[in-house]
Amino acid sequence: IAVPGPTDRAGANFIAGRIVAQVILRPLPSGTPNVALLFGYRDPQHYRYVRFFPSATEIGQVGTIDGQSPPLRRQLTHALPVGLPQFVRIDVRPGGTVQVFAGGVPLGALTFPAAVAGHAGVMTRNAQAVVDNFRLWTRTILN
Repeated sequence: IAVPGPTDRAGANFIAGRIVAQVILRPLPSGTPNVALLFGYRDPQHYRYVRFFPSATEIGQVGTIDGQSPPLRRQLTHALPVGLPQFVRIDVRPGGTVQVFAGGVPLGALTFPAAVAGHAGVMTRNAQAVVDNFRLWTRTILN
């Protein structure tokens, strides 16, 4: 799936589980390119994300969700190789911990005060991204 637009949502009421995708990041001429896998998405001002940049990976939250206010963010040192496919996995635990993997290797985690319900999907900025095999599983896979 080519995702050049700002946001594409799916998976209403995703609270906890696993998100996997194969991602290829292709920068546009201006700005810092990135592609994000979203969860807990309520609207463009309220969501959680794992954002992949050519220089780093970031876990975070935009806006106040269920009384949980930013800044809730952690930067990881792993970079998404530009133009090369990368298999990524995000485990969203019922207790609020989000763990990120790339190529099966754990990159790091961030624990939010609690898990939140919302949509899951994909967002890009200053880039074109190819996102293939985007899949969601419910929390039972993590038990």
